[in-house]
Amino acid sequence: MLIFLVYAVEILVAVLLKTTVLNYVALGNDIVPDLLVMVVVAAAYQRGKTKGMLVGFACGLILDIISGSFLGVFALFYMFIGYLNGFMAKFYVQNDILLPLAMAACSEFLFGFMLYVFLFLTRGRLDVMSYIGNQIVPLSVYTAIVFLLVYRILDLIYWKVTKPLYTDYSKVES
Repeated sequence: MLIFLVYAVEILVAVLLKTTVLNYVALGNDIVPDLLVMVVVAAAYQRGKTKGMLVGFACGLILDIISGSFLGVFALFYMFIGYLNGFMAKFYVQNDILLPLAMAACSEFLFGFMLYVFLFLTRGRLDVMSYIGNQIVPLSVYTAIVFLLVYRILDLIYWKVTKPLYTDYSKVES
């Protein structure tokens, strides 16, 4: 139960930072690191597919409500990312950074591509290579760089909360 409260606080802080502070560190064409992808990747990597999907759905639903776009689009995207990253929970090791870093970069690339397909391609914007080169790749790299810092904090919080609950990996859902 405590872990759900921790995830709720992480999501709230990520949404507040994404909508306020991170706009001041934007690169070029409004390229801002996606903290919500980071929270979803960390939750899915640490807790498995189901928890990753739940955290992803919550992140996406809050972003849908804030952005005022089609309700459920971001929820579906983040839930899908949480589900895919949950497959890697069986490889979870505390203080490992390379696998979650690759997961975050790939997840951001996938999120950007899904965003392009569902929100831009359907409107007739067909220049996919330009969008990948100008938006998706820089956003993935920027998110991965920020993820190096943020993941350490998320991993530390996770271990402080869950260490008293269990010490073996048999409780982690795969």
